[in-house]
Amino acid sequence: MGVSSLLLTQLAGLIDIEAFYEPLAEIPAFMAKHEDKQIVPFTTGSYLSYIFVMGVCLTAGAAGSLFRRNWGHILIGIYLLMHAALFVNFQTINPKIIHLSVTVVMFIVLLWANRRPANHPTTH
Repeated sequence: MGVSSLLLTQLAGLIDIEAFYEPLAEIPAFMAKHEDKQIVPFTTGSYLSYIFVMGVCLTAGAAGSLFRRNWGHILIGIYLLMHAALFVNFQTINPKIIHLSVTVVMFIVLLWANRRPANHPTTH
């Protein structure tokens, strides 16, 4: 959330930090490289907003899962689906697929560790 919000702030012209010039130039270059493959075309702003929403889902989901709330697991699942959707949308595989794979395994372990006996009331 932090990086995407800072880059969005710079993109909007509210801040001007030299360290953000290169990352903001790389995003449209990546988009142009995959322009013919994208199912849903992104602008730099929409891509950064999408990444921000992913961060919100993951952060809120982690907080919810710490308190064993079902909505926490749902938000983490939404994050994973959003992450996977980026690979589908750009029709590309890159090293970040390893991060997604490890995260899916960790999520399965989390769900297993937080399972409840059938006669235990569920937490909402």
